Amino acid sequence: NPVLLPDGDLFAIGKTDIGYLLTQSTLREVAAIKGICDSDPDGGPAYDAATNRIFVPCKGGGIQPVDLTTRTVQKKLSGANGAPILIGQELWAVDYPGGTLSEFNATTGARLQSLSIGSTVSNFTSPSSALGLVLVGTNNGVVAFVKKH
Repeated sequence: NPVLLPDGDLFAIGKTDIGYLLTQSTLREVAAIKGICDSDPDGGPAYDAATNRIFVPCKGGGIQPVDLTTRTVQKKLSGANGAPILIGQELWAVDYPGGTLSEFNATTGARLQSLSIGSTVSNFTSPSSALGLVLVGTNNGVVAFVKKH
């Protein structure tokens, strides 16, 4: 799942622990960032323009922040492994198949809360957001949480 970046580059990662920065126009390699996830990435990353970081979900557990300015891998966020989304400066991601939704501060990485979904969720589950709600598709339907901030 390539992520288009505002500077004319894109970020892509496959079934390796190497993330690539490429130019959008020619797909020329700008940088290779090693050590992402230490396992297969698992789903689509989320990009935070405010911090110029990308958040990669890891099959082996955790969300891997990658600083694109310094091209370095940062400490994994534990408690989630599904494709994350950003809502303002909050990063939301699901832990599958366990069925929890976690909210992290996108700048500090601190987990702000962890909510039980009450049902199992599938691989690649990603939350969505609309009308002040955070929504998660489960194996039995959709669960909605009111976003408090």
